[in-house]
Amino acid sequence: MKKLLTASLIAVLGLVGLYGCDTISSVDSASVLESSRLGAAIADSMGRPCSLTKVDISTLPAATTNYITANYAGSTITEAAKASNGTFVVMITVGTTRKVLQFNADGTFKMELSFKGGKGFGSHGGPGGWHTAPISVSALPAAVTTYITTNYAGATITGAVKGPNNGYLVLISVNSTPKALEFNADGTFTKEVLKGVGRNKGDFQEIALTDLPTAVSAYITANYPTATLKRAAKSMTDGQVIVMLETTDNRHVALLFNADGSFKQVLTRK
Repeated sequence: MKKLLTASLIAVLGLVGLYGCDTISSVDSASVLESSRLGAAIADSMGRPCSLTKVDISTLPAATTNYITANYAGSTITEAAKASNGTFVVMITVGTTRKVLQFNADGTFKMELSFKGGKGFGSHGGPGGWHTAPISVSALPAAVTTYITTNYAGATITGAVKGPNNGYLVLISVNSTPKALEFNADGTFTKEVLKGVGRNKGDFQEIALTDLPTAVSAYITANYPTATLKRAAKSMTDGQVIVMLETTDNRHVALLFNADGSFKQVLTRK
């Protein structure tokens, strides 16, 4: 039986600065700056890879070096690069540990990548980044649950994850309509970050992967041949389809298709 778009599907749509040129996933190179896979993992809004250009460490924005000094005591910057979207990728060593950090174009911190098994990097979601692992609803600050109770009468909290600057992204359902709310670390409300993708908010229902239009399956096979299909949902208003994929390098990709199965766009977090 079809059911309303589940919290796990909503979480994919709302997390990790989705699928813009600022999204980083895993790579398998000892040097982040020399890895073509990292450039491929930083994709623009149409899914095309960004390029990385090595830059002199001395040219990094002061905000970047100040952040590293303040938050990674005793670290040494070993490499730096600039992505074609203007963001910076910086490799540092802290003792014997290597880390890779991503910064916005203005030098402010965005995300930390951690090594997996001694080689390659994966989204760690350190200070300022999104954690992909959920947290217990009971672990949310009282200010968060109080705000939801007061402002979203009858809402049910369906999930929660760590958000930017140790804040929170909370998934709720209000009269069968999914929403995602962002809160600061102290529990104060920031904004509602997830609204419907179709013309009517919250009108997507999960569908079986076997029910995908032939054109959708063909597009995915041609453009993401090694990816695993995870979930799919269909708008009950205009027939648009959302498909969640997981690539072999553990990236989550959300694709939006028109009702006729033609590709529309890679979904991005607004």
